[in-house]
Amino acid sequence: MVEFSRYVPKKVSDIDPEVDVRVRITGTIIDSQDSVILVDDGTGTVRVVVSDQEKKLNMGDLVRVFGVISKTPEGIEIVASVLQKMNGFDLNLFKKVEELYNRWGCKLYG
Repeated sequence: MVEFSRYVPKKVSDIDPEVDVRVRITGTIIDSQDSVILVDDGTGTVRVVVSDQEKKLNMGDLVRVFGVISKTPEGIEIVASVLQKMNGFDLNLFKKVEELYNRWGCKLYG
């Protein structure tokens, strides 16, 4: 069983491969080839390596990725441990709530 609490919520632009090991991101699939998808969360784009059983993903799908950071010659990629489709999730509303939490110095995660 995957321990979700060990995956630190991050924005793509905030991922530091020198510090971060396990991360959780939410974003939109903007490209897909073989076992790699590109996920954009509005702050940046990251390559995500997925398993064969997750090939039923489509361009434009909103996904939450729980994965391990891997350094590559091109930068970083995330090797997905768990990938959740989040279609139907109101990402704009979530971002507004996140902004309010940050404005008031509250922790939304953990």
